[in-house]
Amino acid sequence: MTSRRDTVGVLTALAAASAAPRLAAQAFPGTPHHYPGADPAYILSFPRDFGAHKEFRTEWWYITGWLDGDRQGFQITFFRVRTAHPDGNPSRFAPRQLLFAHAAVMRPENRHALHGQRSARLGSPGTVCSDSDTDVRIGDWRLTRQDDDRYHTRIRDQEFDMQLLLVPPGRPGDRVRAPWLQGNRGFSRKGPQPGQASHYYSRPHLEVSGTVDGKATRGVAWCDHEWSTTVLDPAAAGWDWTGI
Repeated sequence: MTSRRDTVGVLTALAAASAAPRLAAQAFPGTPHHYPGADPAYILSFPRDFGAHKEFRTEWWYITGWLDGDRQGFQITFFRVRTAHPDGNPSRFAPRQLLFAHAAVMRPENRHALHGQRSARLGSPGTVCSDSDTDVRIGDWRLTRQDDDRYHTRIRDQEFDMQLLLVPPGRPGDRVRAPWLQGNRGFSRKGPQPGQASHYYSRPHLEVSGTVDGKATRGVAWCDHEWSTTVLDPAAAGWDWTGI
Protein backbone atom coordinates (compact mmCIF):
# COMPACT_ATOMS: atom_id res chain seq x y z
CA MET A 1 0.00 0.00 0.00
CA THR A 2 3.06 2.25 -0.02
CA SER A 3 5.26 2.78 -3.02
CA ARG A 4 8.76 1.37 -3.18
CA ARG A 5 10.06 4.96 -3.24
CA ASP A 6 8.26 5.78 0.02
CA THR A 7 9.63 2.71 1.81
CA VAL A 8 13.16 3.19 0.50
CA GLY A 9 13.05 6.83 1.59
CA VAL A 10 12.16 5.94 5.18
CA LEU A 11 14.79 3.18 5.38
CA THR A 12 17.42 5.50 3.91
CA ALA A 13 16.59 8.09 6.56
CA LEU A 14 16.92 5.43 9.27
CA ALA A 15 20.33 4.39 8.02
CA ALA A 16 21.56 7.97 7.80
CA ALA A 17 20.27 8.82 11.27
CA SER A 18 22.04 5.81 12.75
CA ALA A 19 25.37 6.65 11.15
CA ALA A 20 25.58 10.47 11.21
CA PRO A 21 25.78 10.99 15.02
CA ARG A 22 29.11 9.12 15.07
CA LEU A 23 30.71 12.41 14.07
CA ALA A 24 29.64 13.85 17.41
CA ALA A 25 31.46 11.11 19.32
CA GLN A 26 34.71 13.05 18.95
CA ALA A 27 33.29 15.82 21.12
CA PHE A 28 31.96 13.48 23.83
CA PRO A 29 34.37 10.54 24.18
CA GLY A 30 33.37 7.58 26.27
CA THR A 31 32.73 3.88 26.26
CA PRO A 32 31.41 2.69 22.86
CA HIS A 33 27.81 1.58 22.76
CA HIS A 34 26.95 -2.03 23.40
CA TYR A 35 23.99 -3.00 21.24
CA PRO A 36 22.64 -6.34 22.47
CA GLY A 37 21.68 -8.99 19.96
CA ALA A 38 18.52 -11.06 19.85
CA ASP A 39 18.74 -13.94 22.33
CA PRO A 40 17.15 -17.32 21.43
CA ALA A 41 16.72 -18.03 25.16
CA TYR A 42 14.75 -14.84 25.78
CA ILE A 43 11.07 -15.43 26.60
CA LEU A 44 8.78 -12.62 25.51
CA SER A 45 6.64 -11.25 28.32
CA PHE A 46 3.60 -9.01 27.97
CA PRO A 47 2.71 -6.21 28.45
CA ARG A 48 6.42 -5.33 28.87
CA ASP A 49 7.37 -6.46 25.36
CA PHE A 50 4.58 -4.39 23.83
CA GLY A 51 6.83 -1.45 24.77
CA ALA A 52 10.14 -0.18 23.41
CA HIS A 53 13.53 -1.89 23.72
CA LYS A 54 15.80 1.13 23.56
CA GLU A 55 19.06 -0.76 24.06
CA PHE A 56 18.62 -2.42 20.65
CA ARG A 57 19.60 -0.51 17.53
CA THR A 58 16.36 -0.70 15.52
CA GLU A 59 12.68 -1.26 16.30
CA TRP A 60 9.33 -0.76 14.62
CA TRP A 61 5.58 -1.09 15.13
CA TYR A 62 3.95 -1.75 11.75
CA ILE A 63 0.19 -1.77 11.04
CA THR A 64 -1.48 -2.51 7.71
CA GLY A 65 -5.17 -2.99 7.05
CA TRP A 66 -8.30 -2.72 4.95
CA LEU A 67 -11.33 -0.51 5.56
CA ASP A 68 -14.82 -0.14 4.11
CA GLY A 69 -15.08 -3.64 2.63
CA ASP A 70 -11.61 -3.51 1.05
CA ARG A 71 -12.33 -0.14 -0.59
CA GLN A 72 -9.63 1.62 1.39
CA GLY A 73 -6.20 0.44 2.54
CA PHE A 74 -4.02 2.03 5.22
CA GLN A 75 -0.55 1.67 6.71
CA ILE A 76 0.93 3.17 9.90
CA THR A 77 4.51 2.60 11.04
CA PHE A 78 6.55 3.98 13.92
CA PHE A 79 10.32 3.37 13.83
CA ARG A 80 12.82 3.80 16.67
CA VAL A 81 16.61 3.97 16.13
CA ARG A 82 19.31 4.02 18.79
CA THR A 83 22.09 6.09 17.29
CA ALA A 84 25.84 6.00 17.98
CA HIS A 85 25.64 9.38 19.73
CA PRO A 86 27.68 9.06 22.96
CA ASP A 87 26.05 8.91 26.36
CA GLY A 88 28.59 11.47 27.61
CA ASN A 89 26.54 14.33 26.17
CA PRO A 90 24.51 15.60 29.18
CA SER A 91 21.79 17.29 27.10
CA ARG A 92 18.37 15.66 27.19
CA PHE A 93 18.02 16.75 23.56
CA ALA A 94 21.05 14.72 22.48
CA PRO A 95 19.95 12.49 19.57
CA ARG A 96 20.55 9.14 21.27
CA GLN A 97 17.13 7.85 20.22
CA LEU A 98 15.35 8.91 17.04
CA LEU A 99 11.71 8.27 16.11
CA PHE A 100 10.30 8.15 12.59
CA ALA A 101 6.72 7.57 11.52
CA HIS A 102 5.21 6.89 8.12
CA ALA A 103 1.53 6.56 7.20
CA ALA A 104 -0.43 6.08 4.00
CA VAL A 105 -4.00 5.76 2.74
CA MET A 106 -4.82 4.04 -0.55
CA ARG A 107 -8.12 4.53 -2.36
CA PRO A 108 -8.78 3.14 -5.87
CA GLU A 109 -10.02 6.47 -7.16
CA ASN A 110 -6.74 8.21 -6.26
CA ARG A 111 -4.54 5.73 -8.18
CA HIS A 112 -1.67 6.46 -5.78
CA ALA A 113 -1.04 6.42 -2.04
CA LEU A 114 -1.67 9.51 0.03
CA HIS A 115 1.23 9.48 2.45
CA GLY A 116 2.99 11.50 5.13
CA GLN A 117 5.85 11.11 7.58
CA ARG A 118 7.30 12.58 10.77
CA SER A 119 10.65 12.44 12.57
CA ALA A 120 11.92 13.63 15.95
CA ARG A 121 14.53 12.92 18.57
CA LEU A 122 13.35 11.42 21.83
CA GLY A 123 13.30 14.16 24.45
CA SER A 124 11.91 16.85 22.19
CA PRO A 125 8.44 18.23 23.08
CA GLY A 126 5.55 15.92 22.19
CA THR A 127 7.77 12.89 21.54
CA VAL A 128 7.13 9.71 23.55
CA CYS A 129 8.41 6.13 23.36
CA SER A 130 7.41 4.08 26.40
CA ASP A 131 9.38 1.07 27.68
CA SER A 132 6.46 -0.48 29.56
CA ASP A 133 3.77 -0.72 26.84
CA THR A 134 3.00 0.42 23.31
CA ASP A 135 3.00 4.20 23.47
CA VAL A 136 4.83 6.00 20.66
CA ARG A 137 4.07 9.58 19.70
CA ILE A 138 5.45 12.30 17.48
CA GLY A 139 3.33 15.40 18.00
CA ASP A 140 -0.25 14.65 16.94
CA TRP A 141 0.76 11.23 15.52
CA ARG A 142 0.41 8.43 18.04
CA LEU A 143 -0.05 4.69 18.60
CA THR A 144 -0.96 3.54 22.11
CA ARG A 145 -2.22 0.34 23.74
CA GLN A 146 -4.55 0.55 26.73
CA ASP A 147 -4.92 -1.88 29.66
CA ASP A 148 -7.98 -3.41 27.98
CA ASP A 149 -5.66 -4.50 25.11
CA ARG A 150 -7.10 -2.02 22.65
CA TYR A 151 -4.87 0.04 20.40
CA HIS A 152 -5.63 3.67 19.63
CA THR A 153 -3.99 5.55 16.79
CA ARG A 154 -4.33 9.11 15.52
CA ILE A 155 -2.58 10.26 12.37
CA ARG A 156 -3.31 13.80 11.17
CA ASP A 157 -1.66 14.95 7.96
CA GLN A 158 -2.34 17.48 5.21
CA GLU A 159 -3.93 14.87 2.93
CA PHE A 160 -5.72 12.61 5.43
CA ASP A 161 -6.81 12.29 9.05
CA MET A 162 -7.13 8.84 10.67
CA GLN A 163 -8.48 8.15 14.14
CA LEU A 164 -8.79 4.40 14.67
CA LEU A 165 -9.45 1.83 17.39
CA LEU A 166 -7.88 -1.61 16.84
CA VAL A 167 -9.08 -4.54 18.96
CA PRO A 168 -7.69 -8.12 18.98
CA PRO A 169 -10.28 -10.85 18.32
CA GLY A 170 -11.92 -12.85 21.09
CA ARG A 171 -12.11 -12.03 24.77
CA PRO A 172 -9.25 -11.19 27.17
CA GLY A 173 -7.50 -14.44 28.06
CA ASP A 174 -8.54 -16.27 24.88
CA ARG A 175 -5.67 -18.01 23.12
CA VAL A 176 -6.65 -16.46 19.78
CA ARG A 177 -6.11 -13.03 21.33
CA ALA A 178 -2.52 -13.67 22.44
CA PRO A 179 0.33 -12.25 20.33
CA TRP A 180 1.61 -14.65 17.67
CA LEU A 181 5.33 -15.26 18.22
CA GLN A 182 7.27 -15.40 14.96
CA GLY A 183 10.12 -17.87 14.38
CA ASN A 184 11.11 -19.86 17.48
CA ARG A 185 9.05 -18.36 20.36
CA GLY A 186 9.61 -14.86 18.98
CA PHE A 187 13.25 -15.37 17.93
CA SER A 188 13.31 -14.79 14.17
CA ARG A 189 16.45 -15.79 12.26
CA LYS A 190 17.53 -13.47 9.42
CA GLY A 191 20.90 -14.93 8.44
CA PRO A 192 23.32 -17.84 8.93
CA GLN A 193 24.94 -16.43 12.09
CA PRO A 194 23.21 -16.65 15.50
CA GLY A 195 23.26 -12.87 16.02
CA GLN A 196 21.54 -12.18 12.71
CA ALA A 197 18.06 -12.30 14.20
CA SER A 198 15.30 -10.25 15.74
CA HIS A 199 12.61 -10.55 18.40
CA TYR A 200 9.30 -10.48 16.56
CA TYR A 201 5.59 -10.97 17.25
CA SER A 202 2.36 -10.16 15.41
CA ARG A 203 -1.21 -9.22 16.30
CA PRO A 204 -3.34 -10.46 13.37
CA HIS A 205 -7.06 -10.02 12.70
CA LEU A 206 -7.40 -6.74 14.59
CA GLU A 207 -10.95 -5.38 14.38
CA VAL A 208 -10.80 -1.74 13.29
CA SER A 209 -13.32 1.06 13.79
CA GLY A 210 -13.07 4.82 13.77
CA THR A 211 -12.95 7.63 11.24
CA VAL A 212 -10.92 8.60 8.19
CA ASP A 213 -11.31 12.24 7.18
CA GLY A 214 -14.25 12.47 9.56
CA LYS A 215 -16.20 9.57 7.97
CA ALA A 216 -17.02 6.46 9.99
CA THR A 217 -15.22 3.31 8.91
CA ARG A 218 -14.68 -0.34 9.89
CA GLY A 219 -12.24 -3.00 8.78
CA VAL A 220 -9.43 -5.38 9.73
CA ALA A 221 -5.70 -4.93 10.32
CA TRP A 222 -2.45 -6.68 11.23
CA CYS A 223 0.23 -5.35 13.60
CA ASP A 224 3.91 -6.38 13.63
CA HIS A 225 6.37 -5.39 16.36
CA GLU A 226 10.03 -6.24 15.79
CA TRP A 227 13.36 -5.19 17.33
CA SER A 228 16.94 -6.14 16.53
CA THR A 229 20.55 -5.02 16.29
CA THR A 230 22.16 -7.13 13.57
CA VAL A 231 19.94 -8.53 10.86
CA LEU A 232 21.81 -8.95 7.58
CA ASP A 233 24.92 -11.00 6.93
CA PRO A 234 27.82 -8.85 5.59
CA ALA A 235 27.56 -10.73 2.28
CA ALA A 236 23.84 -9.92 1.94
CA ALA A 237 22.80 -6.97 -0.22
CA GLY A 238 19.31 -6.49 1.24
CA TRP A 239 15.96 -8.18 1.52
CA ASP A 240 12.57 -8.45 -0.15
CA TRP A 241 9.39 -8.03 1.87
CA THR A 242 5.80 -8.61 0.82
CA GLY A 243 2.60 -8.20 2.81
CA ILE A 244 -0.65 -9.69 1.53
